[in-house]
Amino acid sequence: MPSTRKTFNCLVVGASGSGKSCFMDAFIMGKNPNEERKEPNSAGISPQLSRGGTRLTEARSVVKALKEKDPNNKDQYNIKYLTMTEVPEELITSGVLFDRASENASLLNKCDAVIYIFESNDSEQVDFVKKANEKFRETTISRFVPSILLQSKMDLQMPESGSNRSMMGQTLASELNIKVYKEISAVQSEITEAVDSILMTCNEP
Repeated sequence: MPSTRKTFNCLVVGASGSGKSCFMDAFIMGKNPNEERKEPNSAGISPQLSRGGTRLTEARSVVKALKEKDPNNKDQYNIKYLTMTEVPEELITSGVLFDRASENASLLNKCDAVIYIFESNDSEQVDFVKKANEKFRETTISRFVPSILLQSKMDLQMPESGSNRSMMGQTLASELNIKVYKEISAVQSEITEAVDSILMTCNEP
């Protein structure tokens, strides 16, 4: 039975250049972010992350209200609020995010799903996702948090390489035991489909 909760929090994880910011732009703006580069609307927030009481960096967060069909009434919609927080690469590599004594531990406490973003033709990005996933699985507080794997920038490669990249993405999802795998590009329908999958994953009890 779907969750009756109305608010969900996701962490967006990926190496530098993987497309995290573009994905979040497309999510909050509802269009191709390359058409008009601008900051998100008033829904954008930037909570401060710290290390030992000292501000480490700012993690960008965006929140958006989404309409979801009521399973009991096809003519009615429920409103859900989905917050995505982009986790800086250094918080993963340094291990600070997973330190229970850290002020950043609250991010894990509130996390309903982890979204990994990568490009399969970039081996460093693939390795980063593997290491990040391992850290999340080793941390008691986030061990059972569901994950979503997104392969980005699928529109920037030659068509003949697309099938190979798809196979590599599916293989990585299987290797990491991640059940939800999606491929995204600047096409808004793909972003919408990915967001629907994220919301569905968060809704699972």
